[in-house]
Amino acid sequence: PPPPAAAATTAPISGDGASAEFPLLGTIIEESADRLVTERRYDGEIDLFLQDHAIGAAPSDRQPQLRSLLVIPFTFSMEIVSEAAQRLIGPSQVVVGMEDVRGHRWLTLDEGTVDLRIIAERLPPQGTVQPVRVRSFLLGAGPPNGVLVFEATVRMAPQRAPAPLPIPWKPVNERPNTRNTNDAELYRNGMFHGPRLQCVKHIRRWAENAIEADLEVVPSHDYFTFTRRPQLLVEAAVLDAVGQLAGYWQNDLCDWDYYCFPYRIGRYEQFSEPLPPGSKIIVRAELSRTPDSRLIGRFDLIGPDGRPVVRIESWEDRNFPIPSRFHEFRMRPQSEFLSQPVAVNQPGIAVRLLPPFPEHFLDTGFDIWKRILAHMALGANERRHYYTLPAGSTRREEWLMGRLAAKDALRLWARETLGKDLAPADFEIVADANGQPYARCPVLPAVELPEISISHSERWACAALTHNSSQVIGVDYQRLAGVDVERLLKGGFDSSETAALPSASDGDRSLLAVALWCAKEAASKAHGSGLQGRPLDWRIARFEPRIQPDRPSRIEVVHFDDHFAVDVYFTEDAVMAVCEHPSPVTQAKATPPAALEAV
Repeated sequence: PPPPAAAATTAPISGDGASAEFPLLGTIIEESADRLVTERRYDGEIDLFLQDHAIGAAPSDRQPQLRSLLVIPFTFSMEIVSEAAQRLIGPSQVVVGMEDVRGHRWLTLDEGTVDLRIIAERLPPQGTVQPVRVRSFLLGAGPPNGVLVFEATVRMAPQRAPAPLPIPWKPVNERPNTRNTNDAELYRNGMFHGPRLQCVKHIRRWAENAIEADLEVVPSHDYFTFTRRPQLLVEAAVLDAVGQLAGYWQNDLCDWDYYCFPYRIGRYEQFSEPLPPGSKIIVRAELSRTPDSRLIGRFDLIGPDGRPVVRIESWEDRNFPIPSRFHEFRMRPQSEFLSQPVAVNQPGIAVRLLPPFPEHFLDTGFDIWKRILAHMALGANERRHYYTLPAGSTRREEWLMGRLAAKDALRLWARETLGKDLAPADFEIVADANGQPYARCPVLPAVELPEISISHSERWACAALTHNSSQVIGVDYQRLAGVDVERLLKGGFDSSETAALPSASDGDRSLLAVALWCAKEAASKAHGSGLQGRPLDWRIARFEPRIQPDRPSRIEVVHFDDHFAVDVYFTEDAVMAVCEHPSPVTQAKATPPAALEAV
């Protein structure tokens, strides 16, 4: 844990205490000759460069205020620790390098801001070099003083060392770069960086162990709202582009099957002040991949005089295997679909099924991919509710995947009936007073949307809608794995309902039992109430005791005096029940939702 620091009485304020000289430091909490503590709230509306480091394409063409997930770049954390060291040591020394640079977790602005405490401590001198240990802690999570998220030893000295000769180009199996040949496409095919951070201009050459590219220093006058002349100490944007080169190199090897993100640098050396905007830099890199999903790099940033302005040793990226459908959706959320259609025999009904991503994928890296997905698919109100659900919980994933399936169904409906291509974030799924889902479309508020229903099982999600405005819809989907059939029968049915089931030795018994339960669920959803913990109020009046895989089975469910016809579909490992029912005149959704209920 960090050494005790004076606790701030209020949350850090964006830009409070920041200045042109130290734009990323914030409010000073404690300061002495050997120690500095500051706190800073980073805000995408204040720290504008963060808007250009959002992972994922714009969620909606019609709602420009919606952004994908903002992330503080690893290299801007290097700027933060440099500013802290400079403030502690004073202007008599300059940043000459860093050692043991390590990012421990993603710094994401999940709900628009993130609060950090930065602690800098003077270490014993090493000759003319004064090392400073700097650590950043995420406030509002874990211990009272925060969770360690970034650390580095910043090396300060009265002057910088002379620049060495650049590392030589020693290619192995050099060949033309095949995937990033068009300079205009460098930031349109996988890279997510916006104009403020777009330093890569041209891929010069590529080999199985190396890459070389032309970069240009971008201006920083529009990085912040509180200053147009920030005095940055390292080439943070250019260094971020260095990380992109690792991505371009790997992309040529294995397409977009992997994303790589930096988490460690062994040694960083800086031989000059940051270059002015417009300066040309050649980056030469030696790269390799390890069996344990890491990418290792060595980089020289070669200035106009032919000498390195920066050298980086032991740059390490973590590789994340990425499903292709996730990558396609991240690139084009306006047009790509994550779910697949399910054929049903009932006219006017559309059903979408969303298979889960590979196990643990969405939870990798402190569930970073789940949060990226949420920011691309959800509207502002839905995002707020998403973050009230327990982090890392199955419920959060189910809630998100159910909405994705429902929004895919609505998007196809909008394309077919309105001739409009809408994004998932253009729809909002909320709940009525009974907890049943219904859809709104903030970008088309006058359009009446169809009835929808959502179900999920074992990380699969299913959604249905009806095109018939006089009907309501209910869907239930159940994976067969893990179902305790006898317990289900005991709690959900009385003996008269199960009398016609095959014997326990018959293989169809389990499948039919699940089908009867799904029929009750689908009927209760069409009714608008759900089972409410009273499955015996929903009685099976008629069903076909044998499964016919080539067509759905019709099951009749009775709820007091109301009769529901349910069609049940079977696959080898799942059962799906769909119920379309006349909509009562009194069942208008005029009551506004109290909250975005979990459905």
